[in-house]
Amino acid sequence: MSKAPKSTTSARTLLMPPWCVVLLRERRRRLTGDGPVFPDARGGWRARNNVE
Repeated sequence: MSKAPKSTTSARTLLMPPWCVVLLRERRRRLTGDGPVFPDARGGWRARNNVE
């Protein structure tokens, strides 16, 4: 459900510490389906205005 950025300069690569990558991969592995890593209370996508 990700959208393309507004411009090519808005696309960014985030550098994360290796321990964080390990935790996120483990969390993704435990999830079922192709939904968000941090879902809302009903398991869906969070509203952008609540997390920005």
